Amino acid sequence: MARVTRKQLLKEDEFVETTKDFSQWFEENWKNVVKWAGVAAAVVVVVALFFVYQASQQAKARVMLGDGIAKFNEAEQGGFSDTAAIEASWELFDQAAGKAGGSAAGSSARYYRANAAFRLGKQDEAISGLEEVVGASSTPPALRGTARATLASVHADSGEPDKAIEQLQILIDDGESGFPPQVALLQLGRLQAAQGDTESARAAWQRILDEFKATSSANTARELLEQ
Repeated sequence: MARVTRKQLLKEDEFVETTKDFSQWFEENWKNVVKWAGVAAAVVVVVALFFVYQASQQAKARVMLGDGIAKFNEAEQGGFSDTAAIEASWELFDQAAGKAGGSAAGSSARYYRANAAFRLGKQDEAISGLEEVVGASSTPPALRGTARATLASVHADSGEPDKAIEQLQILIDDGESGFPPQVALLQLGRLQAAQGDTESARAAWQRILDEFKATSSANTARELLEQ
């Protein structure tokens, strides 16, 4: 999985500091707003406070997501041997997903939460989480493609090559995700070869040479075809 640094994802968001007290006050006192103002004015105030609250939640979610990715990358550097770091990242991703809702940050948090679950040995949770990301209309196309590729890998590692192959075939035909089709074709061929379907595997690798000859995947495909 490609590394996403905390610096890339998280920019200092001063809005968190300026609105956190306001949003906390809103959580504790929103019922009193209606009592203090007229009905029409109260509606305006509540709507305004709601948007401030939502913006604050989104900002907090981005902070948690950035912290979670930092923890996850830390665990990755150690070969995912530090279970505590993975669990800490899972907690942060879970909290971020809850605060961010259906936003792009929420989709990213759910994607990383599924990855953390897989590294903790929770295959079923990882698969259901990735399926949620892939199936959500709010998921950005690029993230959907990455999530589908990860889902294929999880299926393969879980002893479900047929499901992995199905996901890769969908990914190859998906022209919107931006995921490199030659990478998916390379993995597809390997899975097919492992299943004993050498004809399909060679066809996948040959397609890389025909359509993506200028890529590093083409060099690998050529080597596989020569074996």
